Amino acid sequence: MHPTCKSCNYQRQDSDFAPDYECPKCGVVYAKADKYIEKKAEKERKDIEAKNLEEQKIKDKQEKKERAAQAKLEKKEKAEKEKKRKEQARKKVITKSYIGKQDKANSLFQADSVKMAENNYYPTTQNWSQGQYGCGSFLIALALCFVFIGILIFIYMLIVKPDGTLSVTYELKETSDTKTCIKCAETIKSAAIVCRFCHFEYS
Repeated sequence: MHPTCKSCNYQRQDSDFAPDYECPKCGVVYAKADKYIEKKAEKERKDIEAKNLEEQKIKDKQEKKERAAQAKLEKKEKAEKEKKRKEQARKKVITKSYIGKQDKANSLFQADSVKMAENNYYPTTQNWSQGQYGCGSFLIALALCFVFIGILIFIYMLIVKPDGTLSVTYELKETSDTKTCIKCAETIKSAAIVCRFCHFEYS
Protein backbone atom coordinates (compact mmCIF):
# COMPACT_ATOMS: atom_id res chain seq x y z
CA MET A 1 0.00 0.00 0.00
CA HIS A 2 1.38 3.39 -1.01
CA PRO A 3 1.73 6.17 1.55
CA THR A 4 -0.56 9.20 1.67
CA CYS A 5 0.90 12.65 2.08
CA LYS A 6 -0.28 14.24 5.31
CA SER A 7 0.30 17.70 3.88
CA CYS A 8 -1.83 17.51 0.70
CA ASN A 9 -3.57 14.13 1.26
CA TYR A 10 -2.24 12.77 -2.07
CA GLN A 11 -1.77 8.98 -2.17
CA ARG A 12 1.29 7.84 -4.04
CA GLN A 13 0.69 5.81 -7.23
CA ASP A 14 2.78 3.16 -9.04
CA SER A 15 3.21 5.50 -11.97
CA ASP A 16 4.84 8.25 -9.88
CA PHE A 17 8.54 8.86 -10.55
CA ALA A 18 9.35 10.97 -7.46
CA PRO A 19 11.64 9.47 -4.79
CA ASP A 20 9.95 7.18 -2.27
CA TYR A 21 10.61 9.57 0.62
CA GLU A 22 8.78 12.60 -0.88
CA CYS A 23 5.30 13.38 -2.15
CA PRO A 24 5.07 13.39 -5.97
CA LYS A 25 2.44 16.14 -5.85
CA CYS A 26 3.65 18.75 -3.30
CA GLY A 27 7.24 17.58 -2.91
CA VAL A 28 7.18 17.49 0.87
CA VAL A 29 9.30 14.85 2.61
CA TYR A 30 6.99 12.36 4.34
CA ALA A 31 9.09 12.17 7.53
CA LYS A 32 9.28 15.97 7.85
CA ALA A 33 5.53 16.30 7.24
CA ASP A 34 4.81 13.73 9.95
CA LYS A 35 7.10 15.52 12.40
CA TYR A 36 5.56 18.91 11.57
CA ILE A 37 2.03 17.59 11.99
CA GLU A 38 2.91 15.94 15.30
CA LYS A 39 4.55 19.17 16.52
CA LYS A 40 1.53 21.18 15.42
CA ALA A 41 -0.85 18.77 17.15
CA GLU A 42 1.26 18.93 20.35
CA LYS A 43 1.19 22.73 20.25
CA GLU A 44 -2.58 22.74 19.78
CA ARG A 45 -2.97 20.29 22.68
CA LYS A 46 -0.83 22.48 24.96
CA ASP A 47 -2.74 25.60 23.88
CA ILE A 48 -6.03 23.90 24.73
CA GLU A 49 -4.68 22.76 28.11
CA ALA A 50 -3.43 26.28 28.87
CA LYS A 51 -6.77 27.75 27.84
CA ASN A 52 -8.68 25.25 29.97
CA LEU A 53 -6.38 25.96 32.92
CA GLU A 54 -6.91 29.72 32.57
CA GLU A 55 -10.68 29.25 32.30
CA GLN A 56 -10.63 27.04 35.40
CA LYS A 57 -8.66 29.69 37.31
CA ILE A 58 -11.18 32.36 36.31
CA LYS A 59 -14.04 30.05 37.28
CA ASP A 60 -12.46 29.24 40.66
CA LYS A 61 -11.85 32.95 41.31
CA GLN A 62 -15.46 33.77 40.44
CA GLU A 63 -16.80 30.96 42.64
CA LYS A 64 -14.61 32.15 45.52
CA LYS A 65 -15.91 35.69 45.04
CA GLU A 66 -19.52 34.44 44.96
CA ARG A 67 -18.98 32.36 48.12
CA ALA A 68 -17.50 35.38 49.90
CA ALA A 69 -20.44 37.55 48.79
CA GLN A 70 -22.91 34.87 49.91
CA ALA A 71 -21.19 34.53 53.29
CA LYS A 72 -21.24 38.31 53.71
CA LEU A 73 -24.94 38.41 52.82
CA GLU A 74 -25.77 35.60 55.23
CA LYS A 75 -23.80 37.36 57.98
CA LYS A 76 -25.68 40.60 57.30
CA GLU A 77 -29.06 38.82 57.31
CA LYS A 78 -28.16 37.06 60.55
CA ALA A 79 -27.16 40.38 62.14
CA GLU A 80 -30.41 42.00 60.97
CA LYS A 81 -32.47 39.11 62.34
CA GLU A 82 -30.66 39.33 65.67
CA LYS A 83 -31.20 43.09 65.75
CA LYS A 84 -34.89 42.65 64.94
CA ARG A 85 -35.23 39.95 67.59
CA LYS A 86 -33.66 42.22 70.21
CA GLU A 87 -35.88 45.12 69.16
CA GLN A 88 -38.97 42.93 69.45
CA ALA A 89 -37.78 41.68 72.84
CA ARG A 90 -37.30 45.27 74.03
CA LYS A 91 -40.76 46.21 72.79
CA LYS A 92 -42.39 43.54 74.94
CA VAL A 93 -41.84 45.77 77.97
CA ILE A 94 -42.37 49.54 77.84
CA THR A 95 -42.02 52.02 80.71
CA LYS A 96 -43.84 55.35 80.49
CA SER A 97 -43.76 58.31 82.87
CA TYR A 98 -46.65 60.66 83.68
CA ILE A 99 -45.62 63.94 85.33
CA GLY A 100 -47.85 66.17 87.44
CA LYS A 101 -49.83 66.11 90.66
CA GLN A 102 -50.85 62.61 91.67
CA ASP A 103 -54.47 63.06 90.54
CA LYS A 104 -53.41 64.56 87.22
CA ALA A 105 -50.77 61.87 86.64
CA ASN A 106 -53.36 59.15 87.35
CA SER A 107 -55.77 60.78 84.90
CA LEU A 108 -53.08 60.86 82.22
CA PHE A 109 -52.28 57.22 82.94
CA GLN A 110 -55.93 56.12 82.73
CA ALA A 111 -56.41 57.89 79.40
CA ASP A 112 -53.17 56.50 77.95
CA SER A 113 -53.76 52.95 79.20
CA VAL A 114 -56.84 52.68 76.96
CA LYS A 115 -54.74 53.55 73.89
CA MET A 116 -52.00 51.16 74.99
CA ALA A 117 -54.55 48.35 75.44
CA GLU A 118 -55.58 48.77 71.80
CA ASN A 119 -52.02 47.67 70.93
CA ASN A 120 -52.17 44.78 73.44
CA TYR A 121 -50.01 46.56 76.04
CA TYR A 122 -51.28 46.24 79.62
CA PRO A 123 -49.90 47.84 82.82
CA THR A 124 -48.08 45.49 85.17
CA THR A 125 -46.44 47.78 87.74
CA GLN A 126 -46.90 51.37 88.93
CA ASN A 127 -44.59 53.54 90.99
CA TRP A 128 -45.39 57.05 92.25
CA SER A 129 -42.48 59.32 93.12
CA GLN A 130 -43.28 62.59 94.87
CA GLY A 131 -41.40 65.58 93.51
CA GLN A 132 -38.75 67.17 95.71
CA TYR A 133 -37.27 70.65 95.81
CA GLY A 134 -33.57 70.81 95.10
CA CYS A 135 -30.91 72.00 97.50
CA GLY A 136 -30.62 75.26 95.59
CA SER A 137 -34.23 76.17 96.36
CA PHE A 138 -33.71 75.68 100.12
CA LEU A 139 -30.49 77.70 100.09
CA ILE A 140 -32.21 80.59 98.32
CA ALA A 141 -35.10 80.48 100.81
CA LEU A 142 -32.63 80.40 103.70
CA ALA A 143 -30.77 83.41 102.31
CA LEU A 144 -34.03 85.33 102.00
CA CYS A 145 -35.00 84.65 105.61
CA PHE A 146 -33.15 87.84 106.56
CA VAL A 147 -35.73 89.87 104.62
CA PHE A 148 -38.70 87.88 106.00
CA ILE A 149 -39.77 86.74 102.51
CA GLY A 150 -37.66 83.62 102.93
CA ILE A 151 -39.93 82.45 105.77
CA LEU A 152 -42.93 82.73 103.46
CA ILE A 153 -41.06 80.76 100.82
CA PHE A 154 -40.26 78.04 103.37
CA ILE A 155 -43.93 77.83 104.34
CA TYR A 156 -44.92 77.62 100.66
CA MET A 157 -42.38 74.88 100.02
CA LEU A 158 -43.70 72.87 102.97
CA ILE A 159 -47.33 73.20 101.87
CA VAL A 160 -47.01 72.98 98.10
CA LYS A 161 -45.09 70.00 96.76
CA PRO A 162 -43.61 69.99 93.23
CA ASP A 163 -44.97 67.74 90.50
CA GLY A 164 -44.29 64.05 90.98
CA THR A 165 -43.75 61.25 88.48
CA LEU A 166 -45.94 58.19 87.97
CA SER A 167 -43.88 55.45 86.30
CA VAL A 168 -45.91 52.66 84.71
CA THR A 169 -44.53 49.50 83.13
CA TYR A 170 -46.54 48.05 80.26
CA GLU A 171 -46.14 44.49 79.03
CA LEU A 172 -47.14 43.16 75.63
CA LYS A 173 -49.74 40.41 75.85
CA GLU A 174 -49.77 38.13 72.84
CA THR A 175 -53.25 37.70 71.36
CA SER A 176 -54.52 34.22 70.65
CA ASP A 177 -56.81 33.24 67.79
CA THR A 178 -58.25 30.35 69.80
CA LYS A 179 -60.65 30.00 72.70
CA THR A 180 -61.91 27.22 74.97
CA CYS A 181 -65.43 25.95 74.44
CA ILE A 182 -67.50 26.67 77.57
CA LYS A 183 -69.39 23.38 77.16
CA CYS A 184 -66.82 20.71 76.18
CA ALA A 185 -63.60 22.59 77.11
CA GLU A 186 -62.03 21.85 73.71
CA THR A 187 -59.88 24.45 71.93
CA ILE A 188 -61.58 26.09 68.95
CA LYS A 189 -61.07 29.19 66.80
CA SER A 190 -61.97 32.44 68.54
CA ALA A 191 -64.17 33.46 65.60
CA ALA A 192 -66.12 30.17 65.69
CA ILE A 193 -69.90 30.46 66.15
CA VAL A 194 -70.49 26.70 66.51
CA CYS A 195 -68.14 24.33 68.37
CA ARG A 196 -66.87 21.64 65.99
CA PHE A 197 -66.67 19.12 68.83
CA CYS A 198 -69.95 19.42 70.75
CA HIS A 199 -71.82 21.69 68.27
CA PHE A 200 -72.56 24.25 70.97
CA GLU A 201 -73.76 27.50 69.40
CA TYR A 202 -72.43 30.86 70.53
CA SER A 203 -74.92 33.68 70.35
